Amino acid sequence: MTLKQKKAFKEIVENHRSVSSAMREVGYKATTATVPKNLTESKGWKELLNKYLPDDKLLQKHNQALEAKKWNDFTGEREEDHTIRLRAVELGYKLKGRLNGTGINIIGDKVIAILGGTSNVHKDNGDGQDIEVVQKT
Repeated sequence: MTLKQKKAFKEIVENHRSVSSAMREVGYKATTATVPKNLTESKGWKELLNKYLPDDKLLQKHNQALEAKKWNDFTGEREEDHTIRLRAVELGYKLKGRLNGTGINIIGDKVIAILGGTSNVHKDNGDGQDIEVVQKT
């Protein structure tokens, strides 16, 4: 990994900059910085991600998010935090390449659609294929 890659990574993590902005800040040419994948698809970038965001740590936090709970202010009881859980599931699908930009994907014999809202609905579309509609807020 190069010094510029390390500096850009630090800018993104510590100063919450976009990839393009961080690249410009650390001295990448403007034309290079307009294509963030020049950095994010590099071998050095992947080394930095593996070093600072190891898979085992991400998996541990992801598993915690899948079981997230929150306090219900009205009842004073703990309940499932569906928003956090759905975000964890969505991220898992994205990381596995199973969620495209439309929010609709086919996995095996299941169609998964992620929409705006708050509930889960399972439907049979008439041809024997289950459709899971996952609504997020």
